[in-house]
Amino acid sequence: MAESARVKLYDQVKNAEQREADLIFLPEKRELAYAKILRYKKQAEKMYNKKVKPRTFHVGDLVLKKCKASRHVRKLDPNWEGPFKMMKIAKNGEYRLQDMSGKDLS
Repeated sequence: MAESARVKLYDQVKNAEQREADLIFLPEKRELAYAKILRYKKQAEKMYNKKVKPRTFHVGDLVLKKCKASRHVRKLDPNWEGPFKMMKIAKNGEYRLQDMSGKDLS
């Protein structure tokens, strides 16, 4: 049976040296890969934040609330519930809502 070019050109000593060199440079290669990942994440974050439009709500505004997945939402169920009346704007973007019958949501 004829040997392939890969088998003919194989040098065990050279291969061992190359594997040892690869192991020596492995931490450096990992650091470079990690730096690339961080750069990509920053770029993706920048692109996402460029498209986000800040929303401001005021007391008395009528708003919709996204349905929670814990409510066993089916495929054709509405994604939003409401309207709710904005009662209070708390810290850190937290809002107090009241349904149209006057019941506070917690």
